[in-house]
Amino acid sequence: MLNLCSRLRRFYRRSSTASDNDSAAAGAADMSCAFHGMPEADDDNVNLLKKNDYKQERGMAEAEVRDGDEILFRQPTTTHLGDCPICFLPLPLDPYKSTLQSCCSKVICKGCRRAIRLHEASKKTRHECPLCRQPEPRSNRELNMNSMKRVAVNDRVAIQERGKKGYYDGHYKDAFKYWTEAAELGDVDSIYLLSLLYRDGLGVEKNEEKEWHQLEEAAIAGHVGARFTLAHNERMRRGNTERAVKHLIIAANLGCNYSIKALEQCHENGEVCKDQFTATLHAHEAAVDEMKSPQREEQANYARSIEEWFCAGK
Repeated sequence: MLNLCSRLRRFYRRSSTASDNDSAAAGAADMSCAFHGMPEADDDNVNLLKKNDYKQERGMAEAEVRDGDEILFRQPTTTHLGDCPICFLPLPLDPYKSTLQSCCSKVICKGCRRAIRLHEASKKTRHECPLCRQPEPRSNRELNMNSMKRVAVNDRVAIQERGKKGYYDGHYKDAFKYWTEAAELGDVDSIYLLSLLYRDGLGVEKNEEKEWHQLEEAAIAGHVGARFTLAHNERMRRGNTERAVKHLIIAANLGCNYSIKALEQCHENGEVCKDQFTATLHAHEAAVDEMKSPQREEQANYARSIEEWFCAGK
């Protein structure tokens, strides 16, 4: 989807210079009429035609913007992460609460991963992927080999991971290359990550229009981080609180804690009415509850106990 707002802005910029060429255009029309033996065009008629064309083009551009906003602000039913393929519950928004299987590029929640580990320990069986049954890698070398095998078959998640490695190593052109390839294959995370490169000018020339386009594409696909970033940008960079609130409501409805906190602040500032905030708060709580399970709670408690143990050791 093209960035319709930027297209409308370009249209207004073009129309602002059109008046400078009106006299030249009218003169050319008169010469053409005289050459063909036709009566000269009347200035009023020429101006009327230009005015009608301007109104028609402006109306089409504004209609495209309205259609684009309708798509942009449509509430997704789920996030781009989807469900855990084992427990079939929505994957947590926190990336540290899920894990990527390098052998098949599937993402499972850590609640299921811990339950599987406990089962393997009780049966004294080897660690293997619960989905493709491949032995889990025991070294970085095996992990890298798995990744390259997935890249070779155009696995978009594996390609995205190669882009992350390039980014963290400071090879931003490689990151741009891999994320562009993964985005073309439909990886929503890569679409969002490209916006960061366009914003900071890393591996590619800075381009605010392309940055905004990538954010909107990712947000439409259910990327909560992109949606929250759009809300921040609308408010801080464009001063459009109304559009920022719309983005926050959509992200909060998907369970984004940052968005519901920001929306609470907007409510205190009088930028969101009580009924709207209350409805969003209930939707946020429902989305968060949907991501909970006993296995995930056990994993969270285990992680906290490990953290407390390390802190006590210090």
